[in-house]
Amino acid sequence: MVDIAIIGAGLSGLIAANRLNYIGSVEVFEKSNEVSGRMATRNSEPFFFDHGAQYFKIKTHSFRNFLSPMIKDGIIQEWKGTFAEIKNKNIKYLDNTLNNNIRYVGVPGMNSIGKYLANRINIKLNSEIISTIREKNKWCLVDSLGKKSGRFDWVIVTAPSHQSLQFIIKETEVYNKVKSIKMNACFSIMLGFDKEIPIKFNAAEVYDEDISWISVNSSKPGRNKEFCLLINSTNRWADSNIEIDKNYALKYLIDKGSDLLNEKLSLAKHKVIHRWKFANTESRKNYSFLIDRVNNIAVCGDWLTYSRVEESFTSSNNMVNELINIL
Repeated sequence: MVDIAIIGAGLSGLIAANRLNYIGSVEVFEKSNEVSGRMATRNSEPFFFDHGAQYFKIKTHSFRNFLSPMIKDGIIQEWKGTFAEIKNKNIKYLDNTLNNNIRYVGVPGMNSIGKYLANRINIKLNSEIISTIREKNKWCLVDSLGKKSGRFDWVIVTAPSHQSLQFIIKETEVYNKVKSIKMNACFSIMLGFDKEIPIKFNAAEVYDEDISWISVNSSKPGRNKEFCLLINSTNRWADSNIEIDKNYALKYLIDKGSDLLNEKLSLAKHKVIHRWKFANTESRKNYSFLIDRVNNIAVCGDWLTYSRVEESFTSSNNMVNELINIL
């Protein structure tokens, strides 16, 4: 039986673990205290925020088939909201009756999908892998506490590009391809209010501002009723200000949101900011996964192509198909 280590319990890692669990012994290592990666949800009672992926669409039959059990069980539901675009502070409402405009979310949070996939998987949480050791055609993983794990036949890396490099042998084509991928940052601010703010849309893409997205998180199915706003900065603004004081960034983005909505968002009862250093891939690549057959390393994740939920599935699914053929 083949022994496989997977670094990262985001969607790509969890999908790979589920499929490979039937043909080998799989162990997943996750540095955080919960699964789901950038499909993150934060519960700050009584407020509830999806501060990572906001929603996703379904474009392919294979992705729909993969999600079918979760849709049937109500873990994934359609977000039947009012969606808009804001350009030059003018609001344009979108036609959501078209099939390609249907948006889906995890219920009661986006991380519900990851939790569902993690049910039957051997996962070590709070285990930050910082290096790997290759000895006698086997892999050993070393965590931040100096603890070594396993003698694995294969290592699958799903961490964002910059973080993945520490696990990949430098003198390889895989290393050079991963190194070429630049990821952009994003700030997400979470605002909880005592009473509802009169906003005519549930979510809006914003253009020509330092804000890129505004959504009423509490409008999603299965959420608490307390009014919650989620606001994302643009990647450009975050990249330029990634090391600034968080409190300054929070105030700046609240002021920008207040100006756009003509509402005093500083009155929020709950105000929190999260800094994503690796939020989105800067440009699309022409490969969805990478495999080093000499050193037995595979790399997958939406960040290899285009930062979308379905891309996580496609990358992981394609990688596993290739790996099964090799094994």
